[in-house]
Amino acid sequence: MTESLSFWRQGEKEIDFLINQGDRQLPIEVKFSNEIGSREIATILDFMRKKKTEYGVIVTKNELSRKDVSGQTLYYIPYYLILMMI
Repeated sequence: MTESLSFWRQGEKEIDFLINQGDRQLPIEVKFSNEIGSREIATILDFMRKKKTEYGVIVTKNELSRKDVSGQTLYYIPYYLILMMI
């Protein structure tokens, strides 16, 4: 199965990274702030709803958690854990 890395933009809305694997997509947003509010995640939630993705990832400054928002799952992962994986 071929994987590709891209981004998504539609007007003023954008997803920072989009991992495509076959017909599946993983949206990834980078939010480097101490508090991430509903406004900051609105675009990724909208994208997930339209594309019917199972979950998305928010790369954060220091938050590690899993949140279910409006029936969608978001994984909040600190940037340093992401860097340790590469």
